[in-house]
Amino acid sequence: MKDNIMQYAAGEALNIWEAAKDPLNNFLKETSKKPNPKLIKENKYAGNSKYLEIGYIEAKLDQVYHGLWSWEIKHAEQIINGVMIYGDLKVFHPVAQVWIVRSGIGFKEFQLSKGETERTPQNLSEKALERDVPIAAAEAFKNASKKIGNTFGRHLNREFKYGHAEDKEFINRIYNTNKNDENETD
Repeated sequence: MKDNIMQYAAGEALNIWEAAKDPLNNFLKETSKKPNPKLIKENKYAGNSKYLEIGYIEAKLDQVYHGLWSWEIKHAEQIINGVMIYGDLKVFHPVAQVWIVRSGIGFKEFQLSKGETERTPQNLSEKALERDVPIAAAEAFKNASKKIGNTFGRHLNREFKYGHAEDKEFINRIYNTNKNDENETD
């Protein structure tokens, strides 16, 4: 009887998954698309690393999540010669109907006054905190955004390039419902 209940429950879960997976996969495919190459910038001060501007990311979050997203700085700390920011990006998944959180971290070295080389509070540029803390926060925000998908820059500066790959046998392996597996022995 217990086996029958488990098979029934697995079958019901499979039915629910089958009904939900197409819209989920379609949405995942959208967030896995790469942005227009014209939108990708290069930072000549960081080895020509590629990045997306924060304005694009915010506009894309508005478009993809219909404005249902938020950014919250969870922690800010001075570390040696700069500031580290840690925060959470929350997006409301329009298909799954749940809030998803992606965390990000950013760091910005404090700029020194012209001619100074020693990193002491007295030698910081007059506007160092005013300028460098928001930069660290923006880097943390962009770091969190990348974790959503290629649309937000996940693929940039990585050797491993990928897109969305649908795994049609995934649910069968989870619930061991693949007919071919019934005849296999260990």
